[in-house]
Parts: sequence; C-alpha cells; structure tokens
Amino acid sequence: MITIGIDPGITGALAILAPDGRVTCLDLPVMERASRRVRTKAGQMRDKITNQIDARALAQMLRDCYIGHDKNEILVLIEKCQAMPGTIKGSDKPQSSAGTFSLGLSAGLIEGVVAALGLPHQLVHPATWKAHFRVPVGKDAARAMASRWYPGAALDRVKDHGRAEAILIARYGQDKYS
Repeated sequence: MITIGIDPGITGALAILAPDGRVTCLDLPVMERASRRVRTKAGQMRDKITNQIDARALAQMLRDCYIGHDKNEILVLIEKCQAMPGTIKGSDKPQSSAGTFSLGLSAGLIEGVVAALGLPHQLVHPATWKAHFRVPVGKDAARAMASRWYPGAALDRVKDHGRAEAILIARYGQDKYS
C-alpha cells in the first residue's frame, strides 16, 4: 500500500511512503490568491500578497503518486486542523483570525481535492499521531525523528518541519492501517 501523509497549510507538505520503504517529500503547491495595497506602520504603501493551496497542481501531484496503481492501493492521511484560541504554540504571539482562516481554507482545499480524486482518506488529529510516536514538543523534534527513520529524505532546512510531519503522518497510517 502507498501511504500519503499531508501536513496542511501554506508551508505544509506531502510525503509518499512506498511499500518498499522509499519516501518522497514535496512541499504543497501554492498560488497567489489576492494582492492589495496596505499602509505600513511607517505610513508607506506596499503590496500584500495572500497565498492559498493550488488545488489543480495538488491534484496533479496526487495523480502522479498513483500512476500504475489502483486507487484502492493508496491511503491518504490528512492532519486534522482546528481553530486554536490564544497564542501560537511556542510563542506569545496571538493566533490571528486571518491565519486561522488560511489554515482552514488550505485543509478544506486539500480534503476536497483528495475526495474529488476518489482516494481513500482519513483525517488524523495531531495529538493522535504525535502520541503514537511520542514526539516531543517542538518543530525540530519531528524533523529529527523523521530524519533518523528516513535519512535519505530531504529534511535539511529548518522550514522542512512540514515535510517531517507529513512523513510521520504517513508512517502513522502505515502502522495503523497496513
């Protein structure tokens, strides 16, 4: 079975675990959704660009995953997103309503693409897969764990925590459903 793990969000990623243990990591494709002029605190005007998941490119990425395979040989696990009142984990910065909306939009687009392609899928709560692996708190912990299990995975950059989480989500799917 091919297991695909998806960590949603603009900086999210997709990981494909093949039955032979090979792993492929891809950043989720994004596209510009809107651009508008805003005034900075210094009073200057600048363009503010809002991005979203590129549903068409994501659909093609997923189609490429199952070329030569039956859709029933695939399982997609998508991390379940939810609004979190209060602050962003690991900081005292408040969670913005725009950030919450963006994550919800991303998760909805991803689940919609997966469903439209007719791929079997499950939503998995972050606490569930993290408890399964006993992942310590912090983005680097997931990256370190995924790097140990899959040393060939492209996880060299600090921002690759989304790829690492996608790998662990896919691995959780293999452990639970294979």
